[in-house]
Amino acid sequence: MSPELSAVVVVGPLRERAGECLRSLLDQGLGERLEVVVVDLAGGGALPVPGGEDPAVRVLESPPSTTFPQARARGLRAARGAVVAFVEEHAVAFPGWAEALLAAHRGPYAGVGPAVVNGNPGVGSSDIEGLLACSRSARLPSMPALAAWRAVCARLVARRSGKALASR
Repeated sequence: MSPELSAVVVVGPLRERAGECLRSLLDQGLGERLEVVVVDLAGGGALPVPGGEDPAVRVLESPPSTTFPQARARGLRAARGAVVAFVEEHAVAFPGWAEALLAAHRGPYAGVGPAVVNGNPGVGSSDIEGLLACSRSARLPSMPALAAWRAVCARLVARRSGKALASR
């Protein structure tokens, strides 16, 4: 049976926090409906990724010179699930995250994304702020799904700044 959801996680030398990420994914309770694809960039002498021995986890070793986009692309190519989620190795999935994500994909939406909480409190920023900045970039191609994503991001930015946005 093919999994419904593939979670792709790119892991470097920070093994401990990657282990927390994998535990949170494996604790989702999906059983064979979930696979975790770990793209390991730490190199041959690194300790194994904690949790990488679980049958639901496939570890793909890549050279440390592999770029992050190349690693994600490799994970995507290896994924067998109908739904693929990119999960940062420092992120922890809340209980029920995977079921909610799959349920949302069965809905009438053009795109689906999870709620994001800063996994690095006190650092001042998280990856979501970089993602929001990229979504506002005028250099991105104009596509219907991208336009919808930009609208969602604009609402998030407005909500964060306390400004109301008119519905269109």
